Amino acid sequence: MTRFQRRRFLQFASAIGLAVGLGSLTPATRPSYAQAAPRKLALLIGIDEYTNPQIRPLRGCVTDVELQRRLLRDRYGFADTDILTLTNGEATREAILGAIAQHLVQQSQMGDVVVLHFSGHTTRDVIADGNCKSGDCWIGALLPTDAELWGEEFPPSAITRSDLEAALSPLATNNLTMVLDVLYGGSFASNGSGFAQERSFFKGVLLAASTVDQLSAEVRLEERYAGAFTHTLTQHLWQQSGTESFAEAMAAVIPATEALARENRIVQTPVLVTARADDAQQPIYFTAPLVPTETSPTTRPSARSVTRQNHC
Repeated sequence: MTRFQRRRFLQFASAIGLAVGLGSLTPATRPSYAQAAPRKLALLIGIDEYTNPQIRPLRGCVTDVELQRRLLRDRYGFADTDILTLTNGEATREAILGAIAQHLVQQSQMGDVVVLHFSGHTTRDVIADGNCKSGDCWIGALLPTDAELWGEEFPPSAITRSDLEAALSPLATNNLTMVLDVLYGGSFASNGSGFAQERSFFKGVLLAASTVDQLSAEVRLEERYAGAFTHTLTQHLWQQSGTESFAEAMAAVIPATEALARENRIVQTPVLVTARADDAQQPIYFTAPLVPTETSPTTRPSARSVTRQNHC
């Protein structure tokens, strides 16, 4: 039986303000000669507001999109025209699947770099296909802005892990990074033990904010909220002077995210799941960062006192 949950909030009393991105950089353009540089495509989705008033709103998902957009554009050389964002009412089931097909699948070629980010509500259900020997084999589903309430099955508008597999399988490139700042993140790559499996169901790399049975936190910055995982990940990458692999970056991001949650008696452990054995050693986002021209912005919370709100 599915249960509707939401990301749990951590409200900080005071904090340093959200970052202002670096000065505009010249957008990376695709050369016209035969040995074209890899194109960098991103689809960033953040949903704080749901059309059904019975679904509680979130607070930091749209901010997550902005943090990720600035990082990809100013630190990793993604062109503005190659970054598509869908927020709140724009992020319907039809729009999300259509953007995956048209912006990512149809435009990407072999060797290109693709990033798919989702921050918002999710749900999960037990797999009933006979492959699991216990009741802890889960499959996750993203909830678009037009999600309905439901009973014992996924709502019709849910985008299940199987839907994502089908939508992303035609990608010509294996250089896909999928970032899910959601609860039950491991349910998008789980096995019968209930923990994230060694290999991803998707091409490339999955970075999930939590394991199959965990909530995910939102931190309050000075004026806005952000997902604890997205906040920690983007701020860590802003501070690096050179190229880091997925494994190296997550070795720092995982304990930093855990610490924010643990201090407030919430257990949240981000996970790194790969499709190929050597993907964890590839540069994060499958591309090297640009050399920074200014001091990197910081948005680290400066206080630990919190008010926690009950989840649905």
